[in-house]
Amino acid sequence: MIEAEEFKIQNKVMNEKQKVYDAYSHRLKEFSHRHISKVITEQLLANQLSVRKWHSLLYGLITKAAEQVRPSSRLLNDSLDINQYIKIKIIDWRDSSKSAYVNGIVMTKNLADRRMQNQLQKPSILILRNSLDIGSIEQQTTDLQRVIDEDEHLIKILNLYLEKIKPTLIFVERDVPYKVMCLLRDKHNITVVSNLDEKKITRLARMT
Repeated sequence: MIEAEEFKIQNKVMNEKQKVYDAYSHRLKEFSHRHISKVITEQLLANQLSVRKWHSLLYGLITKAAEQVRPSSRLLNDSLDINQYIKIKIIDWRDSSKSAYVNGIVMTKNLADRRMQNQLQKPSILILRNSLDIGSIEQQTTDLQRVIDEDEHLIKILNLYLEKIKPTLIFVERDVPYKVMCLLRDKHNITVVSNLDEKKITRLARMT
């Protein structure tokens, strides 16, 4: 009975602490949103822009960014400067209807092969820092048949690996050989984006 009573008391104390925490969080969120609204209004007026036209749109975009961009200085050694993680792109359009916030990465990059799918919904992503080159970096033999046999063996291994993890989109830091490209495109219906620099690969890895 005593243990049961102690448990009830501890549970009640924890619930009260959670209520206090939730109340403070709610008040802090309200304060931050009022501050954001005030800054937006001030900047629009300072730059002689229409508050009626832009305030609501900018408020929605900025609050989304503030809630979703969460750098971690302790775990990932991130900078706390939010400008390191947000990019603003100007869209040449007749009005503001195309303005949007994208929680992810936006970049322009051609597919490894134009016949691959260019629109994917909820892709299963595989990121490779090196190339998908199945041959040796420096071939130490002049036996052509042996080279062909080794390539075919490596192709089989790659095929089994792809069947196991079933990616639909692969990002590769370097190039993709033609034979591998055909395997990915024709047999597995995989889209490949190749020749990405280290910075983009790192950003993709973080977002996935």
